[in-house]
Amino acid sequence: MTLESELAPSDSSAQNSKSLREQAVREAKCGLILDAALKVFSEKGLHEARLEDIAAAAGFSKGSLYNYFTDKEDIFLQLTIREHERLLGRLRDVSKVSSSLRENLEDILGATIEHFGDRFAFFVTAFNFRAASPAMIGNLCKYHGSEVSRFRELNKSILALVADLFEAARKRGEIRSSVSDSTLARYVASLVRGTFMDWKINGAMEDIEPTIRDLVEFTLRGVDAQ
Repeated sequence: MTLESELAPSDSSAQNSKSLREQAVREAKCGLILDAALKVFSEKGLHEARLEDIAAAAGFSKGSLYNYFTDKEDIFLQLTIREHERLLGRLRDVSKVSSSLRENLEDILGATIEHFGDRFAFFVTAFNFRAASPAMIGNLCKYHGSEVSRFRELNKSILALVADLFEAARKRGEIRSSVSDSTLARYVASLVRGTFMDWKINGAMEDIEPTIRDLVEFTLRGVDAQ
């Protein structure tokens, strides 16, 4: 066995270890930047926030941000993706097709409001992004197409999860409405977004438990008009 062959595995292992350490450091720094961006976007919104603000909040120089993100919109999209990935994970943990629709609604609404409760201003900013003009969305797709696609897929996955719960409830005879399961899921999402927008306008969150109770009752019973 040659000296080169004896050293090769060790060299490769050392390189892999170094690469893993560098990746871990990079991910940690990206996380710090996104955490700082969450605060800045919540306070200023997407349009008013500046890279300088995010850099200062994260303890970085503005120039160093470009080592991790291409621009402000990239940071915003990556942050939005991260928060919705976390939300989807929580919804998968708490939802059970075998549970009643009431139980599932209480659990998924509770998980959603709890997840975004401390960051509801950012949630509204993310919602406003979804409702942005076609020109703005087109520009984002041009430069950040993969991130926009990922964000859209996450929203579809969240709505599909909720629609599956309605479908299971319908099969158990809990739902008589002729409205489709996917439409019902969109209505629930709209109720949550509207609640957060009201809280932002009013400048404070209301009590979570009564809010969840009211949202569940309205979803299950509607206005009960005669």
